[in-house]
Amino acid sequence: MDVHNAFLHGDLAEEIYMSPPPGLRLQGEDNLVCRLHKSLYGLKQASRQWFAKFSEAICSAGYKQSRADYSLFTRKQGKSFTALLIYVDDILITGNDPVSIATTKMFLHSHFHLKDLGAAPINTPMERGLKLSDQSDLLKDPSQYRRLVGKLIYLTVSRPDITYAVHVLSRFMHQPRKLHMEAALRVVRYLKGAPRKGLFFSSNSDFKLRAYCDSDWVGCPLTRRSTTGYCVFLRSSLISWRSKRQKTVSLSSAEAEYRAMT
Repeated sequence: MDVHNAFLHGDLAEEIYMSPPPGLRLQGEDNLVCRLHKSLYGLKQASRQWFAKFSEAICSAGYKQSRADYSLFTRKQGKSFTALLIYVDDILITGNDPVSIATTKMFLHSHFHLKDLGAAPINTPMERGLKLSDQSDLLKDPSQYRRLVGKLIYLTVSRPDITYAVHVLSRFMHQPRKLHMEAALRVVRYLKGAPRKGLFFSSNSDFKLRAYCDSDWVGCPLTRRSTTGYCVFLRSSLISWRSKRQKTVSLSSAEAEYRAMT
């Protein structure tokens, strides 16, 4: 969560005066000053007073401040545990009780002007018909994209449902762009909506193999090459899967399908 104008929430304990802003001076009254009732950006006390205001508010909701890290607040009620971490005006909330998290968000909204930046869950890992290219703006920090896609690649070991999306995203590791980052974050939103999906291997198997394959046609707008996808089942257990760009350009969808089968 992000706090709007965080430092303006702080109450001042000291008596502080400032010169009037340009344009507000009255003719013949050059010695007037303004007394501050709230902290402003630029004051040495601003960050301290904002944190004091936030700490007082969150502790009144039953949270306890950690002595090891003063920016960490925790609340435990029976089996429910909620943790809140704040850095300047950014707040991270997590825990094992969704109701407690929702209650905390409502409490914070009632005291401060906040924007919830949490990733909303979504039903598919990639937008239907999306063909990523190199047309959008380059990312200022490409390492962030590379770290995220690297984690998603590792996750495909147990989540075959994101294999195709991650395969497409991994093509742009050398020069990731804004559009690519948005597509990667969509995969994260999908994972949030389906956290318990995984592989099930049955102990009852007749050792009968079944394989399926498919392909798109000219799925990559940069190379004009198609993408092959296949999966192999041992009875009802998925044991092998892959999404891979074909080595040559297929002149028709039928040719792309034949290459997928080979």
